[in-house]
Amino acid sequence: MRWRRHPDDGMAAMQRRVAAHHNKQFGDKPLTNRALKVAEEAGEVAGAVIRHVERRDGRDWTPELRSEIGDLLITVIALCDKAGTSLGEVLDASIEHFLGREWDVQKIDEDGQ
Repeated sequence: MRWRRHPDDGMAAMQRRVAAHHNKQFGDKPLTNRALKVAEEAGEVAGAVIRHVERRDGRDWTPELRSEIGDLLITVIALCDKAGTSLGEVLDASIEHFLGREWDVQKIDEDGQ
């Protein structure tokens, strides 16, 4: 099945569609299983970042990185749904919180400089 986001689909409609398909494929797992799946997918993103930065096998790992980030997002959507919260509301609150924060950090490049 190819996914095409319908122009009328809001965040809530997208969450319902993803959650329904996720439940159909994997069953109605407990919240702890959903959270652990998010952690697993985050690890796969980290692995893809390492391969990308190292240019492992002399190639561009951007497609794999994009795919792993997508898998992580899907599991976060399923986690939100299982927790009974709206992905849109979580994003709105998180973005507002993030934009209101300031950190005193030293900026470094990928080489640690």
